[in-house]
Amino acid sequence: YSHARKRLPLELIEEVSDHVFDTLCEAGGATEGRRAFLLDGFTLRLETTKELREAFPPSRDDSMWPVLNVAVVHDAYTGVAARPVWGPMYGDAAINETQLSRQLFERMPSGSIVIGDRAFGVFSVANEVVLNGHDVVMRLKDDRARRISGKLPM
Repeated sequence: YSHARKRLPLELIEEVSDHVFDTLCEAGGATEGRRAFLLDGFTLRLETTKELREAFPPSRDDSMWPVLNVAVVHDAYTGVAARPVWGPMYGDAAINETQLSRQLFERMPSGSIVIGDRAFGVFSVANEVVLNGHDVVMRLKDDRARRISGKLPM
């Protein structure tokens, strides 16, 4: 199976993954015609091979481990994770979680609700969500929330 899997085109794998995600979410129950997604990001240290170090360079402080930046959404109703997006955390082609998340917004059904933690609570992410035809609920870092509101209880 492993050898056969390696011969499958990436586009087919992505299409099947998206279809499985949509099917599982739809089977989970009705959500009044709108779907809500929990947005998350994280990093992974990868096996230290030459190929992975070239594709996902390590930090300058830790020259051994390649580091992968990942963004993913989960259907808030079912908990099923969509196909993630990723890229290098360091190096010339580095991409951060907020930049990665833009690819996820493009794949969501129109009119979705995106719920993000405070790492995503910045104008550029909220704007990108809205430009893709969705609504947004983001937690802000305390200092950002204070600047917007004027004051917040501690």
